Amino acid sequence: MLDEFGGLVFSVAHDAGLRGADAEDAYQTTWLALHRSLPSIREPGALVAWISTTARRESWRLSKRRRGQTDLEPFLEQAADQTVDANPLDEMQRLEQQQAVRQGLATLDERCQDLLNRLFFAPESPRYEDVATAMKMKTGSVGPTRIRCLSKLAHWLETNGSP
Repeated sequence: MLDEFGGLVFSVAHDAGLRGADAEDAYQTTWLALHRSLPSIREPGALVAWISTTARRESWRLSKRRRGQTDLEPFLEQAADQTVDANPLDEMQRLEQQQAVRQGLATLDERCQDLLNRLFFAPESPRYEDVATAMKMKTGSVGPTRIRCLSKLAHWLETNGSP
């Protein structure tokens, strides 16, 4: 699947103005989101559209954060999702998934927790240089460490019954 649609994800990221590590972040986050959401995708024929939309949203989010703008995209997505599909069971599944991610994050070592919190849960998305300085690590180590930490989290979610 990565071979078949990977170019699409990078293309969407580049269209949003992302390059280098930012485009790679959008790429990785799109595939992680697909991994988490695969069980809830009901129409296999809609997979390409889902990947494209997710890549676009992630690229916009990263692009806005890099420019220092307020990221309203999650609020817009949530409002759009509620108008399209206001199914309470879907909302409950979304909340269960969020809880599972929180639980999985708590099982990671302190360094991974710190890194993922800085990258994904900070009010403003910091640059890798800032994260590296704060964590006393090399800038070039942030991305690979991020990948390893996200892999650990994904493994935990797979083995512990992520909804």
